[in-house]
Amino acid sequence: MNCNCRGEPTSSDLIRAGNQLSSLSDEFSHSPMRQWVEGQASRVPLDNIDFNSFSELLYGLFQVTIRDIEINLIPDMYMNVCL
Repeated sequence: MNCNCRGEPTSSDLIRAGNQLSSLSDEFSHSPMRQWVEGQASRVPLDNIDFNSFSELLYGLFQVTIRDIEINLIPDMYMNVCL
């Protein structure tokens, strides 16, 4: 892995992570789990949603998603430190 002196991922790391996410997205789009997720999402009442409710919905969605990505896809990206 390449990193700058602050231990941040380089553009090649981000490109690799983006490619991994793209592959996962393609794989997911053809999986049975996609239909389940679509069914769950269709039950979210968006007709009368306000800003606070929408913010809470996004927070719940991305809180889990980002944590899972960091743990499962790119755990070494933020753990390596440049000397």
